[in-house]
Amino acid sequence: MAIAARCRLTLLLGLSTVGAALPAQETAIEPLPERGTLRATPASASRPTGLDRVLIAARANRLELEAALNHFAPAQRPLEHAAMEWLLIHLDRHGHAQMGWFDEAGRQVEIPLEAFESETQRAAIWAELERERGRLRPGVVRLDGDLLSLREEELVQQVEFAVRAWRERPWTAGLDFETFCEAVLPHRVGDEALDDWRRVLFETFVGLEDRLDHPRDPVEAAAWIRRSVQSWVQLEPAYSYHLTDQSLSEMLSSKRGRVEDLAHLELMALRANAIPAVLEYTPAWAARRGNFAWTRLMIPGEATVAP
Repeated sequence: MAIAARCRLTLLLGLSTVGAALPAQETAIEPLPERGTLRATPASASRPTGLDRVLIAARANRLELEAALNHFAPAQRPLEHAAMEWLLIHLDRHGHAQMGWFDEAGRQVEIPLEAFESETQRAAIWAELERERGRLRPGVVRLDGDLLSLREEELVQQVEFAVRAWRERPWTAGLDFETFCEAVLPHRVGDEALDDWRRVLFETFVGLEDRLDHPRDPVEAAAWIRRSVQSWVQLEPAYSYHLTDQSLSEMLSSKRGRVEDLAHLELMALRANAIPAVLEYTPAWAARRGNFAWTRLMIPGEATVAP
């Protein structure tokens, strides 16, 4: 989603790139030796603060969310259960937003991206549209909040593959539960349509450690993954007018995107492989048009690492 348009959606949903950390008193986390994998043990029989509120707010979708939570028995799979609790507590902050352009009368305007073959053409077509319709502004066409729409199988797959990556990738020894929740577990990176991006990108990089000089180094693994995905989607200036965030499947189909799309692709690939990362951006440059977005690694115990 373009940065300017995201500001409005943030007000509508209260979206954040990563959610707030799980309060420490709600789940006791005990490190296991060597690999840093964590065992999560409920501190009490009561539900975490906020979970009941979310389940009530889910209305008819409550059954799906409860099924997802109950999929992982806390006694047998405590880590997955704690991760699902965290995901559900922050679910009301996220959703899929279809964005578009609107004229001064509030009517949606279709933008002919296929005709934007050069900057000169883009400027001419835009000027003609605004002569006919008045000043165009970005806005929300449709908003589907996750609280009311996500299904059990979607949530379970997210947690399954997030925890599996944490356990299986050799570079996760220093990863703690809070960082995992903040910078690996979130099921979206923006407001894109949800697909099985985590499974696809996890499976894509199975065996990556065999290609690395230092298989336990998350920075080296991240550099390899970044280089790999950069060739999948090309930066297309016309897509700066395509305000809706693209899903992984949409990017792999179009093979084109905005700078935010390319950053989202990197973020998906890093998180799918248990490399904690967040999205950063500048909404505007001081001396030229446009904005920029990039990923930043959040490796525990180290300074944050930019590209």
